[in-house]
Amino acid sequence: MAFNRTVTLSSQHDILTLPSNAVDGITECPSRHFVAATGYTTDRWLSIQLGGTYHIKTVTIHARTDDHGMWHGCKWCGPLFFFF
Repeated sequence: MAFNRTVTLSSQHDILTLPSNAVDGITECPSRHFVAATGYTTDRWLSIQLGGTYHIKTVTIHARTDDHGMWHGCKWCGPLFFFF
């Protein structure tokens, strides 16, 4: 549903962490060149324009697979699912 849709970030970490990386379909992210990332600010957000109104049941977020793909200090592998 979100594949190749328009994405806006509250800020952009650097020129390599493009908002469009969030919806490009790449789920194996070996470095920051493949992720969308905000800058170090408070109240960070990401918005994806889906082009309509939908009932969202699940959101899947894939982490980087290099040494920076950390989740609370532990190596985190695989997708993170949010159920609504």
